[in-house]
Amino acid sequence: DTLGHVLHKIDKKWIDAFHMFLDQRVNNDWMEISLAAFNSKTRELRFTGARGKLIIVNKNGTQILKGHNYPIGGWQIEKNRTYEEQTMVLPENSMVYMTSDGFQHQFGGSENKKMSAKTFFNYLSGIFNLPADIQKTFLVTAFSDWKNNNIQTDDVCVLGVRL
Repeated sequence: DTLGHVLHKIDKKWIDAFHMFLDQRVNNDWMEISLAAFNSKTRELRFTGARGKLIIVNKNGTQILKGHNYPIGGWQIEKNRTYEEQTMVLPENSMVYMTSDGFQHQFGGSENKKMSAKTFFNYLSGIFNLPADIQKTFLVTAFSDWKNNNIQTDDVCVLGVRL
């Protein structure tokens, strides 16, 4: 199965599971998800996402693979969803990141605004060549500094893998 086919199956199961709630206007459960697979022999990376993104940082710069604009579930959103797969070959020493949107949704900084995605992606490109444990320390510190005394507004998850 392709990754897109896997997401399509999950979407159908999700909608079937929550179908009994269709008459309740308050229930429209959905989720964002990204799937990736990497072949270490061919260095081919496959990706698909339901509102998710994959950030690739390497010696060639930063590339963002965007998933589809619709999530898994959400019965009011786009009836015939397909999740197409994107593929690419990665050079050695690439960092691949999958993140929630919590980092960018946090209020803070000198103007007490949300951090832009561009600022966050630029930050990742500045630390990608460091060891993973050091990257984690930098990200935790950057988030804390950005947030300052504000309450955390969203979940924050950053997964980075060196390929």
